[in-house]
Amino acid sequence: MIIDNSVEQKTTNESIEHHSSNEEASEEASTYTSSSSPSSSTSIKQQPLTTADYEKIESMYNNLQDEKKWVLSSGIIVEDEMKQFAISCSVEQLDSLPSLPTDIENFMNTIKDIDNLNALKDTISNHPQTNPDLEWVRSSMESCIKLFKHRYLPLADHSEADLLRRVWMFIDTCFDTSKIHCKGGEKSSLSSSAGRNIGRNIGSRQPISKKLCGRKVDLEFKSADTEYGLAECSRYHSLNDTKQLMDGGFKMPKIMKEMIYQLVKKRSPQSFRDVSVIGFLPSELNLSLLLLDIPDGYVCRISHRHPLKYPDDEDSIAKEFPQILKVVYQSRLLMENARLMSRNQIEGFDVGERAPIPPCFYMSVPESSSPSRRKKRKTSP
Repeated sequence: MIIDNSVEQKTTNESIEHHSSNEEASEEASTYTSSSSPSSSTSIKQQPLTTADYEKIESMYNNLQDEKKWVLSSGIIVEDEMKQFAISCSVEQLDSLPSLPTDIENFMNTIKDIDNLNALKDTISNHPQTNPDLEWVRSSMESCIKLFKHRYLPLADHSEADLLRRVWMFIDTCFDTSKIHCKGGEKSSLSSSAGRNIGRNIGSRQPISKKLCGRKVDLEFKSADTEYGLAECSRYHSLNDTKQLMDGGFKMPKIMKEMIYQLVKKRSPQSFRDVSVIGFLPSELNLSLLLLDIPDGYVCRISHRHPLKYPDDEDSIAKEFPQILKVVYQSRLLMENARLMSRNQIEGFDVGERAPIPPCFYMSVPESSSPSRRKKRKTSP
């Protein structure tokens, strides 16, 4: 079951997507650290909720109008259940996106108020970086400036490959110095393939069933054979674009669910709650971010972040482009944290225990309805 956080945003302006239970949390804040370089690191803490926090939660839910609440067929009111769940928490859940390392944050702050393109170019060119992640920020800014200089922007007659290769290239290069690698070229997701082939075994009375391929993605983020995120690109950005709706609302959440299922099926129940899977949805000059986690029980929660806009003129580069770089780098930190947690978990032999969450649902496809091999096109002699 996947719950979309956009439902919450329809009922209240204050989203509680960052609040979830942690029943075993003590009053002391727990911390994990993810390093971007030998000289810098970023920490995330769980702060205990105060009396004022609980009063704020009560007030937020008490101000909701009963007639606008979501009532299930069983009679359960979703917002009331969310309220009871929120006030039962002892700590605030980890932020969906971690804070940036101090050195990267400082560098971005030095350029955010520069509104002259030549001054921005001089600042970037005169500050080469020895820190590889800071150099990624600098070189990405430089590439953005070149797109305007060479009149590649505004876009015209572009393909998805053009967008990934030129405009959104920095998503790929962000992982150049990471243990997680970005792979492109319409790769078939291993997690999706594993989910679609659950229950497949050697034939007995019937021949062995055909192995189904996983869904293809434009970019996948993986370490060895473990996947931590994906990206799907769309040529156009509009509220009603079919591809954008299907990718962001169906295809990506389903593959992300399979990824997190593969990540947590051998993990202890105490640790997989802090694991997130990331989805990037670049559409023309907009970037949307999807995060999927397991806040409690069997429920997977998908959070859609508001799209960030790529600069559409030279004067807005310094203000808008660093915000996109920030989100991409923070997403990398979340993936690296998921990798560290999965490596710290000692795995034994799989003796058939059930996974903490069920896999994705797939419709049964009769063998006769599977697509036939594509016929060769006839050519003239």
